[in-house]
Amino acid sequence: DDGETVVCEPGVVLDDLNNRLAGYGRKIGPDPSSSNRATAGGCVANNSGGAHSLKYGYIADYVESVEAVLADGSVVEFRNDFEPEREEDEKLSSIGKGCISILSGKEVVISKAIPKAARNRSGYAIAGICHKGKIDLARLLAGSEGTLGIFTKITLRTVAVPRVKSLLQLEFDSFEKMARAVPIIVESGAVACELMDRALIDMAIEALPEYRDIFPAGGAAVLLIEHTGETEEQVREEIKNTDSKVGKLACGR
Repeated sequence: DDGETVVCEPGVVLDDLNNRLAGYGRKIGPDPSSSNRATAGGCVANNSGGAHSLKYGYIADYVESVEAVLADGSVVEFRNDFEPEREEDEKLSSIGKGCISILSGKEVVISKAIPKAARNRSGYAIAGICHKGKIDLARLLAGSEGTLGIFTKITLRTVAVPRVKSLLQLEFDSFEKMARAVPIIVESGAVACELMDRALIDMAIEALPEYRDIFPAGGAAVLLIEHTGETEEQVREEIKNTDSKVGKLACGR
């Protein structure tokens, strides 16, 4: 399928997986900073995100199926959009029916209990996985941290590698101004927004003195903002738009 999905064992390191997918112009969307040692199984177990979670969200959004060994030693493949009533495997059907029985009709309670936060990966992914007699069992396992089964095989959807990337660096003389700028940046369509505070800036300059030409002297914080797209013109316009919207909150305006 031209790399649109990938099947792997849980011990495959994420960078190695992405290197194989690069030949198709694809990659795994979520990109934790530990990707040179993080495994596919660990990423699914923790429902990993990454610097580009503004665009790609979390790994649970890309899990198609998970094969796992259960506590009794049986091996089961958990799938999304699973319909227990039509499943021939009695154990899997029973698991699906049990989950639906527990969760059905509890949507309001679950919605009230889950914090309304952009980043929330705590607990089991029980919100919104039941729909019209079906259940997303693979999504339920994402973030379960090994408590529901031992993963042995994972199927993930991939994303296209963007053709053009560009970085905008904005400096701020106070954390208050930096914090006020973040919602503006997020709404502008940025795919990543990373903070460097004064302590981190000083450490970077100490390790690499040439960074003095890049980072401001005495500034409180720096935001590194990334935009991606299919053409240089598109990305250049997005960078310009973000820079303009932040306006005088940043230094040097």
